[in-house]
Amino acid sequence: MSPADAAERACLAAAHPPAEAPVAPVVAVLLREVQSAHPGATVTAAAHAEAGGAAVVLVIAHNGARVEARSEARTLAEACRALAPWAVTP
Repeated sequence: MSPADAAERACLAAAHPPAEAPVAPVVAVLLREVQSAHPGATVTAAAHAEAGGAAVVLVIAHNGARVEARSEARTLAEACRALAPWAVTP
């Protein structure tokens, strides 16, 4: 399973978490920034990192619409930087 596939599975599981699931600090920062840029939306993020690379999946749901963005890179920080444009207020 690729890092992106693993991150996507984790994100789907995070949509209905039994409790607040911990995420890497760099992913938590991205999540807070995206939530601030999209008030009223449900924003979830999941990440997966392994020796071969890292992936982050970001899901923004609002008023029945759902957008999914994914990023694969060598590190979680690089994957999060690629998703930074989602933290800009639309």
